[in-house]
Amino acid sequence: MTEHDHLDLLRAHIERSVPDVRAFLEPGSRLLAICRRGVPGVHVRWSHGDGCYVWVSGPDDGGQVGTDAAQATAQIVRVLLR
Repeated sequence: MTEHDHLDLLRAHIERSVPDVRAFLEPGSRLLAICRRGVPGVHVRWSHGDGCYVWVSGPDDGGQVGTDAAQATAQIVRVLLR
């Protein structure tokens, strides 16, 4: 799977699992932007070298989010619901 495939899979999983959270691919970049109304958004990318999704912004920048879409969605939701 390509980096874009991984991000698209995560986007679809988030949209199915958490209807009040919006996820979209940043135009011209390899980042998935994820936001919830009233909460600062976060950015995630796929790291082929590490085989996982990683944070691109915030205090956990560079940290692992999850190795698959389900794990990453759960972690992203925890961060957005703090």
